[in-house]
Amino acid sequence: MSQKNAMEGLLLHSSIFKVQSSMPSGRKKLDWRKLGLEVVTNPELVSDGQIWLIPKERMNRMLSFRTKAQQILDQHGIKFSFGQIVPSSKREEVLQRLQRIRQEFLEEVERLRSDYPRLKQDLLNKWQEEAVVLSSRTGSADRVFEIMDSVSKMFPEWERFWRGDICWTEYTDLQQMAHEFIGEATRGILRQMQEFADSLRQKIESSGLSERNITPVRNWVESVRESIRVFQNDRLNTLLDDLESCVQQGTADDVSVSARIRESVSGVLDGVAEASTEQVDEIVRESIDGLTSQRRALDR
Repeated sequence: MSQKNAMEGLLLHSSIFKVQSSMPSGRKKLDWRKLGLEVVTNPELVSDGQIWLIPKERMNRMLSFRTKAQQILDQHGIKFSFGQIVPSSKREEVLQRLQRIRQEFLEEVERLRSDYPRLKQDLLNKWQEEAVVLSSRTGSADRVFEIMDSVSKMFPEWERFWRGDICWTEYTDLQQMAHEFIGEATRGILRQMQEFADSLRQKIESSGLSERNITPVRNWVESVRESIRVFQNDRLNTLLDDLESCVQQGTADDVSVSARIRESVSGVLDGVAEASTEQVDEIVRESIDGLTSQRRALDR
């Protein structure tokens, strides 16, 4: 079987699933310096300098549902950057298990919502004990009230705190998948072009181009060229060629002493900026057309 036919068969007799989840971290950063304190290290109360708004074990339990959902796809699917391909024979089983995981997650959210006032008070009680210890080190009992006032303000009401869900997207249409995946990939490339262009502009204005500060751009150009070739997007190709010419056409001395080179480079960077801000939608459409028309992605 040819590579083309194998790919067509895989996509025609499969679904592509991608799990998404959103939930708060359960922590919030406190500026310890304003309290004149070293960072608290009690693992029940803080992690990486951030205070827990719910107990760590409860937050880990919430995160475990996301892991379980992903494990279902790992068990039955083939992982790609845009999601996981699940054969049609396993689709119903995967859907049922994902739906069950989400239902269990929502039930756990409801239990957490019900328990939150008690959990919040338990944490504040532990902070009260911690504040007494911290204040004793400074020799000022007033610090207890100052610490507790700052900490208690970190805990929001439940409705302002919890925004979370686990869901998934199922693609059964190659074109739909390609539109979203290639659209995001093209936007990512344009964002990187913009970042590199801004960096080059700053380098030129301060010290000019040099081998050291253009090497990262040259490496990136080489790595992304294959993706752009697949997209069959002439405008992206031109932008990339222009950006590459910028990093190859001169040293710091060349740019600093030559108004013509500076003007040329500036024009290229302006073109990248315009494409990355004003022409994004049009360029994305060109990438989608380039990949999907005449099934170019499968013909290569």
